[in-house]
This record gives sequence, structure tokens and C-alpha cells, in this order.
Amino acid sequence: MAVKIRSNGSLALPSLLLVLVLALPLASCSRNRTIDISDSNSIELSPTVDWALVREPYAAFRKDPSFESPVASHARRGEIMRLLGKKYVTTGTGKNEHTTVWYSFEQGWLDESLVTLYDNKFKAQAVADSYTE
Repeated sequence: MAVKIRSNGSLALPSLLLVLVLALPLASCSRNRTIDISDSNSIELSPTVDWALVREPYAAFRKDPSFESPVASHARRGEIMRLLGKKYVTTGTGKNEHTTVWYSFEQGWLDESLVTLYDNKFKAQAVADSYTE
């Protein structure tokens, strides 16, 4: 490839653009990170399905959306589950009234303070992986 140099010492514009265009793909590939979605279930990427990641070291699923409800099951930090539904629960009266969101899963109900929601399973998995690093 010939580079044209003008009499004032500057590169010709077409050659400079060509060098930049060829260098751009090389510079943008600095991270070698891939996500294999070929074996994935399509529900993991569905825009209508939310995923929850347990962010506390230990979480107790309840049979009903209440801390007074019996424990149905348990989960640990980093576990990912498909969200089935949610319910707003209001406790107290007057100035002491408080509304909490409870999320429904196959194992039972978890309070909103125990989980973080993601719009696909891969995002939740990326955060869960960072818990172990």
C-alpha cells in the first residue's frame, strides 16, 4: 500500500481514512469475551420473563407473601430463579403504613429486599459470577 505524502509533509486524506478504517476493527476487539447462546433455552432471553438473583447470603422462601408465613424453602446468594409473579403487601395503618413488594417463585415467596431483578438470565448470571470472583 502506497502512502501519498503531500509537499507540505501531510498524508493524503484518502490514505489516512483507509488506515483508520483498517485499524478500528483491531482496536475494538481488545477484550476476548464471548457468550455462547447456541444451547440456550429461548426463555432465558425472552423480553416478557424476568429473572431474580438472590443478593443476600441466605434467603428463606415463605409459603405466603409475609414474614410471619412459614418457611417453605431456602436459597443462597448467587442463585438465579425465574420470576412467576409479584404482589404488593401493605402492613400497618396510618403513619405506620408500609408497602412491600413480594416476588413469587416455584419455591415460594421472597421479599424485594432479598433479590435483584434482571430482564434476562444472562445479565443475572454475569452478576452472580462476580460474586464468586
